Amino acid sequence: MGFLKFSLIAIVFFGTFPFSLLITYLVFGGDVTLQLLRALLADFLITLFCVSVFLMFSIWLTYQYLWSLIVDWIENMFPVF
Repeated sequence: MGFLKFSLIAIVFFGTFPFSLLITYLVFGGDVTLQLLRALLADFLITLFCVSVFLMFSIWLTYQYLWSLIVDWIENMFPVF
């Protein structure tokens, strides 16, 4: 299954979740429904992993390279601190 077709199926499936699960089970049977749910769950977990890695990298990058600039700016802007 191609990326676009799978993405379209995932959007329609999650957009109408309770009904789409029942319709998928009635039309395609239990094995295909289970395969679809496993594929959607795997796709969701991979997406969640990629987003969390990106966020951790962004936080690390900010801390390593921009934090000193931010602290210097705050110290110059508010000399009390």
